Amino acid sequence: MVAFACSVALHAMLLFRVLPSSPARHAAQAVSSMSFTLRTIRTEAQQPARPDITPSNATVPVPVVSAGPPAVPQITVRSAAAGLNMDPVFLSPVIPTTLADIEYAVTRSDWRDQQEVRRMHFESDNPGHYRLSEGISESSLSKQPLGGNRYLEVTGKLSSNGLTPEELYEQGRQDIDTDGGQQSDRHVSITESGAIDRISLYYQFMFAPPRMGDAPKKLLITDGERTQTYTQEVLGLEMLTIGAMGQHPTIHLRLVSSDSAGSTELWLAPAYRYLPLKIRQTSASGITYEQEAVSLLVR
Repeated sequence: MVAFACSVALHAMLLFRVLPSSPARHAAQAVSSMSFTLRTIRTEAQQPARPDITPSNATVPVPVVSAGPPAVPQITVRSAAAGLNMDPVFLSPVIPTTLADIEYAVTRSDWRDQQEVRRMHFESDNPGHYRLSEGISESSLSKQPLGGNRYLEVTGKLSSNGLTPEELYEQGRQDIDTDGGQQSDRHVSITESGAIDRISLYYQFMFAPPRMGDAPKKLLITDGERTQTYTQEVLGLEMLTIGAMGQHPTIHLRLVSSDSAGSTELWLAPAYRYLPLKIRQTSASGITYEQEAVSLLVR
């Protein structure tokens, strides 16, 4: 009996030494049942307001970002003329000027060591009439003139349809194909209906601005003695750089005579009532006589 009691007591002592206490056993069971979730690190754009907590001993897979070529900024190259059709200056109404004063630096392709400055003056203070002149400028006094003191003056009627020349006076007339020889002065009346002289034409565009897409048109241009038929065509829209005047959008025209191989090109500036900022005359023999604006006053 005593032996049985001792055996039971011995087994009870061994059992209590192996098994942990009740709180420890519950903690162990809780640890064995805990599950861990491995999460992939998100990009900054995907990160939640509060980051996920990942156990320090967990292996975290890091996303691999492929190394592509470096980013290249997208540069849009646009022709200067590409947007001119939509430029507000081309779409705004044209109010004809009552006074314009333009000075042009003049060069001639076969006289490279000579140059001059010519002044073109327009006024229409007298209602229904205009006066237009072109002559050597005082700015040319220190320069080598291109063949003498040439002077041209035109007077005529002014209406909503434009300029109608009536009288033309020319002093020191010169042909572009000559070596500088001048002809006698002349004073003539322009009577041919629909004809216009060369410098009045430059101011006619205030009343009938050319547009891209215009079909070629016929013009009658006269010098008071001879009238020629010219074809006017629009070559395009161009951004023209004029010395100190900077860049200006222009519309480029060409006038070609049906009677000769010569031509006249004009660069008209909508911002200046479609007056020419540049004029280039090319003779049948290939000589060019070019005028480029150096100063301009319009009101």
